[in-house]
Amino acid sequence: MNSRARARGVEGDAGLDFRRNLAVQMLENNLDHGLINRSPIRAKNTRARASISAGEGTHAIMNRPYFTSKWLGSSWKKAKDKYHKTPCACGNHCRTHCLCDKGKAMCVECFNIHILNV
Repeated sequence: MNSRARARGVEGDAGLDFRRNLAVQMLENNLDHGLINRSPIRAKNTRARASISAGEGTHAIMNRPYFTSKWLGSSWKKAKDKYHKTPCACGNHCRTHCLCDKGKAMCVECFNIHILNV
């Protein structure tokens, strides 16, 4: 505010006076015009994983456990990297797979195609 007053060639408010006037204006605010003062309480948005029951089993996109590289049929093969990624059918490298087939890496786009083909 002082810089604006200086540009106009008038004396500006002292910092304390400006804050005091602003506080009074905020306390005497009459902009509500009969509106409700409180906003409605909204439910918390919780994100759920995509899961679809189709065909013979349930399909859901899942993350592979840490320090694993591929599914060996009954267990995961250990890897040196915490977030080891394997190539998907479309060429993207990802850590996700479908619940119905842990051995096949799937990105989100390939998972959607997989659901449509089931």
